[in-house]
Amino acid sequence: MPVIDDDIEFNVALPDPLKVHECKVFGPFASGALESLDEEPRFNEVPAEVDNLVGRQVELFEVIHSVLNHRLVNIMGLPGIGKTALAKNAVNYMKDRRLFKLGIIFFSLKGYKSTNVFMKKVVTNLVREKFELEPQERKDIEENDFEKLLSMVTGYFKTIDERLLVVFDNAEELLYYDNLNFREFLTHLLHAGPNASFLMTSRVTIGVL
Repeated sequence: MPVIDDDIEFNVALPDPLKVHECKVFGPFASGALESLDEEPRFNEVPAEVDNLVGRQVELFEVIHSVLNHRLVNIMGLPGIGKTALAKNAVNYMKDRRLFKLGIIFFSLKGYKSTNVFMKKVVTNLVREKFELEPQERKDIEENDFEKLLSMVTGYFKTIDERLLVVFDNAEELLYYDNLNFREFLTHLLHAGPNASFLMTSRVTIGVL
């Protein structure tokens, strides 16, 4: 589990305004442009951050700190208090700094009342995009069988060898309508992918997994 070390000192090299600097360490970039030399994350599509999130910096960095230090974090609260906005801004902060080498995947669970249907979306949009499926696997997806879909999703997470963040936004409906299956789904993901972390937003608690 990654831990933030308070003893680490971060230094920023600023140019001396009284001298002419000809250092080419940072390359011939255009004024104001940034370029990363790291490999592009495999997953990098997240919703845009919310511009009018004013006065929530403490909560924002509490979420970021929690995600970096715990594998499962749930932003819980009443409707309209800004759970999704906090999640969007937190993941954009972490995405810009590439704190998860494999990237960030953002799923909206709004409207889902069946874990089977949601897992089918995960398999279709995540696994199938990255790997070629066998004919039998395609058939298993169409059959919508819980155990087979769960096996396919957890099988993918077992292959993850770099840090990945998965966001489940608006999870309350699945926790209400299909609590046992969704909790089983989360438990299997946590065991299958030790390099994966999960951020959720919900009006209700997850409970002990």
